[in-house]
Parts: sequence; C-alpha cells; structure tokens
Amino acid sequence: MAKKRIKLKKKGVFNAVILSIYVLLTLASIVLLCIRGVSALKPVYILNIGADIMGMFVALVLSACGYVDYRGSGEYHRFYMSMVNVVFLGLFTDEIAWLVDALPRLRMVNLIDNSLFYLATTVVGYFFWRYVTSLLHVTEKKWIKRCTALMGICLIIALVMRVVNLFTGIYFTVNRDGVYERGTLFFAPMVFSVAVLMLAFIVIMQNREKLRLSQRVALILYVVMPFIVSVMTVSIYGLSVTFSVLVLVLVLMYGMVNIERGMKKAVIEKDLNMATRIQEGVLPREFPAFPDRKEFDLYASMDPAKEVGGDFYDFFLTDEDHLAVVVADVSGKGVPAALFMMVAKALLKNRLKNGDTPGQALYSVNNQLLKGGQELMFVTVWMAILEISTGKGVSVNAGHEHPILKHRGGSFEAVEYRHSVPVATMEDMRFREREFKLEKGDTLFVYTDGVPEAMNDAGKFYGVPGMLEGLNAMEAESPKEVVEGMQKRLEEFVGGAEQFDDITMLCLNYNGI
Repeated sequence: MAKKRIKLKKKGVFNAVILSIYVLLTLASIVLLCIRGVSALKPVYILNIGADIMGMFVALVLSACGYVDYRGSGEYHRFYMSMVNVVFLGLFTDEIAWLVDALPRLRMVNLIDNSLFYLATTVVGYFFWRYVTSLLHVTEKKWIKRCTALMGICLIIALVMRVVNLFTGIYFTVNRDGVYERGTLFFAPMVFSVAVLMLAFIVIMQNREKLRLSQRVALILYVVMPFIVSVMTVSIYGLSVTFSVLVLVLVLMYGMVNIERGMKKAVIEKDLNMATRIQEGVLPREFPAFPDRKEFDLYASMDPAKEVGGDFYDFFLTDEDHLAVVVADVSGKGVPAALFMMVAKALLKNRLKNGDTPGQALYSVNNQLLKGGQELMFVTVWMAILEISTGKGVSVNAGHEHPILKHRGGSFEAVEYRHSVPVATMEDMRFREREFKLEKGDTLFVYTDGVPEAMNDAGKFYGVPGMLEGLNAMEAESPKEVVEGMQKRLEEFVGGAEQFDDITMLCLNYNGI
C-alpha cells in the first residue's frame, strides 16, 4: 500500500512538471514571436505560427484537464496523454522552425528543430496505435503484439535516420542562408505514419461494436485528418497545420471519452451508493450500543477510502455475561473487499454465537472461506470474547495490528505479542489464543492499519508512535471522545492528502461491576 501511494504521488508530480513545462514553453513561444517581430515574417509564416500557438494553448488545456482528472479519480490515460505531449512538441518545434527560418546564424537550431518535428510526426502515430488498442482491449492478441513490437523497432530506426539526416540531408536540409528545403526522400517518413493509421483503422472497424458512434467518429477523424492535411501540405508548400488539426481532434476525443466515462460513472455511482447504504446497515452504528449495560462502554467507526470498504468491526453479546469484539481488515479495496467483508463478518458472528472460542471460530471460518474459492483475498482479524463480570478475556490476533491498552491512571501502550497468520491464507490453520484481563477503568483501543499508515502531503506516515502520542495527549475519557479525537488528529496530520486506506477504530472502556 505504501509503495502504491508513493507511485501515485510520483505520477502526480510528473503530471505537474509536464504541465509547468507546457506553460513555460507557451510563454516562451509568445516572447520569441515578439522578439522576431511580426513585420519581419511572411504572411504564411504568421498563419502557421498563429495556428501553432493556438494549438499549444489547446494542448495546455488538455494537459491541465488530464492533471485534474488524475487528481480527482487517480486515473491516468497514459497513451492519450502521451499523444497530447507529442502533439505539443510538434506544435512548439513547428513554430520555432518558422521563427528561425532564413536566419543563417540559427541554421543549426533550424536543422535540429525540424528533426524533432519530423520525429514527433512518427511518434504520435505510434502512441495513437497504443491508445486505440488499449481502449479496445485488444493488446493481448498475437498480431497486435507483433505489430506493436515492429512499430517499436521502426521508431528506433526513425530516430537513427533523423540523426543521419543531419549529415546527409536525405529528408530535408537547411541551406547556408538558413532556409529549410525538402530532400529527395522527403515523403519516406510518411510511410510509417500511413501504415500505422491504416492498421489502427482496421482495428477500429473490427471492434466497432465496442465503441459508441461518437467514439468511432472521433477515432476515425484522427485517422482521416492527417491524410487530408498531408495533401494540403504537399500541394500548398509552406502550409504546416498538421499538429494544429490533430490537437483539435484530440479535444473531440477527450470529449467523447469523458461523455462515455460520465455515463458509466453515473451507473457505477448509483450502484456504489446502494452498496454504501447496505454496508452502513451491516455495521452496528447506533450508540450507546448497550444502554442498559453499565459494566462497559464502547464506540467504533469505519471510514472507507472508497465508497465501500473492506474494513469491518462488530460487537455483540454471546450471552448475558460475554461480549464479543471483532476488528478486521480485508485485503483489497472497493466492492470486492466489501463483499468479502460481509461474508467473513457473517461467518464469524455465527460461529461465536454458537459458542466457539475465538480460535475455534477463526479455524472454521478460515476453511469455509478457502473452500468458497476466496483464496485470492485474505483478512486480518483481531477478536476477543470478554467475560463481563470478571474482565477476563480470550483474544486472537490473526495478522492484525497490535491492540493498545490503557490501565486506569496509566497511559496508552501497545500490547505486542506473536501473531497468527491472516485468515483465508492456508487451510486447517490453528489460531493461537491469548488470555488477558481488564481491570476496572481500563481502556482498550483496536484499529486497522489505515490509522498508522495515514500519509500526509510530505509522504510521512502517522505511525504507531504518532498514534500513541495522540492518544496520550487527549483528555478524552469516553470511547466516543477517544475515537472522534483520533479522527480529528488524523485529519489534521493528513491535511489535503488523499486517503488510500480504510480507517477503522474501536474503543472499549471496562467499568467493572
């Protein structure tokens, strides 16, 4: 979990850096245009530069939208954003090419810049292919894999040939006057782009039933428009708006994808809202839970990282003198974990209600879960049965966090002892039971790993020491005050950072008879 958080945070930083580069290059483009001066440029140059700058602004907006989408949902459409990045590079290099054209002292800049421009025309086709195949979920087909591998080789060849062109001028040259001129093999690099777009068109048509009409139109436009623009650039030498047109198609694609995403999201949200209500009904939420019992008091909360979570807690009387307490954490998040949680919770409660000890209950539930085909998920559990009249109890820790205990007049301390393995990992496992005794005025605090693993914007974990410090700094006495106090301290520590894990806490005060 910690590695996943760090990875997501690094990707967020990468997106922010790319967006910052976009802003700087766009501003630099305007500054360079002002330095060169509009009056010194031919009308066709001004047309191309204006189209490039407008396209860069559009690409900047698309990049910002992608960054916002990522911050909001964690989704990162890698190949689409790669297309945006390459198109932005194409627009920037095209503008620079027009600005430095016919400036002999900047001949080498012109040469290198145009090399990057033509490389971008090749790379953007490759990323479109990757985007289409991933969007249609056909990346595992053998012929798709072979085509993708071949395209990767062609990209390497294209890069080498661009370097070769600097010395041979087979594609284009920049003469001593700093003027760009097409070479004899000017059209050769277009072969790759044409082949890629034709293959992408074939894939789109073969899998068109997977796409809505609006999506098909957007993708086909991306295939068709480069051909139309290529004809224009050949017949009207000096006109270069390929990337300007592509960025407009990317806007259309973004809109179509987001319409589809919005429709799916609406359905998913409806289902998740229902799942949330179901889960809220499964966990005991009414407090005080046992208003007629003065021997103890308890309070618990579960804050899922998503709409539904895999953490759960439970407490109930197995008879008039025994209280069962369970806190557990299912591997994974979201709906699958929530479903697994509900099954595990029901099975555990049933076994304890039937008179099993904690170890016996976990032994039985462990085998039931594994026989039910749930071997891909597991659950860590801390559970105990407390004899209310004496404060004596029996607990089991199946791979869960160490409980925290505060004796009357003392401070909160972690009670560390050897764990058993998590539930649903191996068949016929015996779970070690441990006896304990609560004295009058003792407080027990049990939690899931979402508490110590809460992370702030600086990448620092709250940690068990921080949790103990927070508990001991509070003047709270009732279980509700303890749990709510910890919730507040966690919120202050985390700040604006995203919650990556479910957070569950249960606090019990033993008052004795």
